[in-house]
Amino acid sequence: MSILRNVLFVYLLSFIQLWAIDIPERLQKWAMQTNSSIGTFVLEKEIADIGVSVKSIGNYKFEKHKGITWNNIYPTKFTFFANDKYYSITTPQSTKKHDLNQFDINKAIDLLFKGDTSDFQDKFDVTILENTTSKISIKCIPKHSQIKTGLKSIVVDFGIKTFERCYIELANDTIIKIELKQIN
Repeated sequence: MSILRNVLFVYLLSFIQLWAIDIPERLQKWAMQTNSSIGTFVLEKEIADIGVSVKSIGNYKFEKHKGITWNNIYPTKFTFFANDKYYSITTPQSTKKHDLNQFDINKAIDLLFKGDTSDFQDKFDVTILENTTSKISIKCIPKHSQIKTGLKSIVVDFGIKTFERCYIELANDTIIKIELKQIN
């Protein structure tokens, strides 16, 4: 499931960075102007089945049209990289590269990296939950049963200038909270 979570995160982050249809003007302007983003993250995963919460800390780098690098520093070290063609996971022992064709979303990710959100909009209902001068929140709910088997919803919060946090609710009621602090 962690691979699916990472692929979904890349899919969503790419969508957020490039999305320019039916969104508030401030968010649209931010998305169009953002070519890269570097910062830190705190990811907390609340596993509903066993009542356990796990926290990860690290840094990330997003480059439009190139991909995203997710460096997990604590509690275990690994690097996750994804672009429109593949994703890889590097640990101190090895690197494993995986073709995105196996997840049948490579076309969608390829389109997102090119700025086309049509495939995402075909697969998700997107609702604006809040739109104030200091915050925009959007909620994405999958339309297709194949996506619904792993994902219930994604809520993304944007601040004045930056993507701030993401709440992912998986089909098994596990909650993943990601908080980002943008450095540039």
